[in-house]
Order: sequence, then C-alpha cells, then structure tokens
Amino acid sequence: MTEHFNPETSNIIRLPGSGLMPQKQTSASVVPDEIPFGFFAAPDGIWQIRTTKDDEEESVKLCSPLRVVALCRRADGSGWSHLIELEDDDHRTHTVLLDAATLSGSASKVVERLVRHGLVLSRGSKVKEGIVEFLSAWRPQGRLELVDVLGWTDDACSAFALADGRVLGDASVYYTGASPELAAAIRPHGSSSAWKREVAEPCLGNPLAILAVSQAFSGPLQQLLRMQGGGFHLFGDSSCGKSTLQQVAASVWGDVM
Repeated sequence: MTEHFNPETSNIIRLPGSGLMPQKQTSASVVPDEIPFGFFAAPDGIWQIRTTKDDEEESVKLCSPLRVVALCRRADGSGWSHLIELEDDDHRTHTVLLDAATLSGSASKVVERLVRHGLVLSRGSKVKEGIVEFLSAWRPQGRLELVDVLGWTDDACSAFALADGRVLGDASVYYTGASPELAAAIRPHGSSSAWKREVAEPCLGNPLAILAVSQAFSGPLQQLLRMQGGGFHLFGDSSCGKSTLQQVAASVWGDVM
C-alpha cells in the first residue's frame, strides 16, 4: 500500500603537534547540499512528489532516512561514487559507497546493497526506481578522494588511513576499507595505559624488545622524514624469544595473533 504524507502537518582525528586538536570526523562532517527537486525528507524517511494520472500531486514515501553525503573519486579522477548514509532500525548509522556504474544499472541491485545495511523500503509502485532517481539526482558539492591503501594517503602526509576506516589528519579522503580479516586484526584493544604497563615497561633493559617496539612505531615516521624503509633480521635457536618479539611489535598496531 502506498503511503501518503501531508507536508503541512533529517571517520577524522586531527594530529596533535600541528596546531590541530584530536577530533573524530565521520562522513557526516561533510555537509550535503539540499536534496533534489521532487523529493523531501521527513522524520520517517524520504518522500517523492509524483503527478497522478489526474494531473494532481501526491507524496509517496520511498524508504527510511538516507542521504548522499559527498561525491568521491580517486586522485586520477576515476572511480566516481556516491557516499551514502542511512540509519537502521537500531539507530546505527551506516555508510555505503555506491560507484556510478552500479548506480546507473539495475535499481534492484542498488536497493539490495542499501537494504543489507538496514534501509527499510516502503510498499508501493516504482519505489526502487524512485530511490535510484533520488540518489542519482543528488549531487552535493562535497568531494572526497578515495584511497585504498593503509598509511599516509599522499606525499604531503596530510592524512593517515587506519584499517578500521578512521582517518588521522586533515585531508578530505575516504578509505575504502581493508579486508575483514585485516580490519579485525588491526584495531584498538585495551587502553594505552595498560599497554605501557604490560608491554612497554617490561621492555626496559631489553635491547631487542626495545628494538621491536621502536621499529613498529617507526613506519609512519619514515615518510615524514623522507627516509627509505628497512628491516632487521632476528635469528637464533628455537624458543629464544623471536616470536615473542614479533608479538610485542604487533601489539603496537592491533591484536597479538
């Protein structure tokens, strides 16, 4: 049944030390332009204004709330995509990246991607087509650069991408995400004070342990200092601590596997 509505009765942490205060930015920090003509947003979702066969206007609900946050593309101008935000029934916000090729294809496939993240469809005629028309017509001025590698996103070291999707720094970038396995391994766990107490402090007086931890921290600094990467070969008999040193180093970036 078509629902009708009477309109008369809606991931950046700044680096310290560069004049920037720590702050988490989600895609919502990019302010979108107004929604396209012929549509409007209500607290319960997105509505489309249609003309009936009697040449009268009616408002038809399409789906639960969603919006286009920004247009995204790679540094070379390829890979144009829409960055979309929606809210599921548990009031959790999801971001979905839809490339232009997908958006210009089957309406059912586009909506299926959104439904998987919690979008709720309304029942009615051409609801899926209306959603695709709504998304395609929304062309916000905000632009984000797509990056698909971890670490510094440019030579100027303006932003640093983490495996959990967060971005440290100031650049307008969107990290397309690591594999689920990598994202699960490289994630915050515990507290910095516990890490200092249980990992860093026991390293004191052990040159190899200090070397392992220092090398784990050195990666992001190499590009800042314009230095080439390198490594150390730890060798010795079995059970002499080589794996332990690797685990100590790995604890800097995520869970110890």
